[in-house]
Amino acid sequence: MNVFIGIGKIADVKHYGKVSRFNLVTEHGKPCHIPCLMFDPDDEVRKLIERLESSRKCVWLQGRLSSYDFEHGNRVIRKVDVLTHPKSIRII
Repeated sequence: MNVFIGIGKIADVKHYGKVSRFNLVTEHGKPCHIPCLMFDPDDEVRKLIERLESSRKCVWLQGRLSSYDFEHGNRVIRKVDVLTHPKSIRII
């Protein structure tokens, strides 16, 4: 099982239909942006992550890693996202 637990600040929130995408920004000498996805969050969770983005509060969240690759032109692009559990976001 690929469990991810991270602490950081939420940034770059975007909603696409039933998918919400954002970055968890951590500081390890320099900013590190961890791409996160959330499928079918309810309105309360959407508003929460928008508020957390604007307030810049530190959060704890849990999810699982999802990796995939696709071809673009003549290159294979590999991606890793954290599929975040909607009820796992906690303000710390």
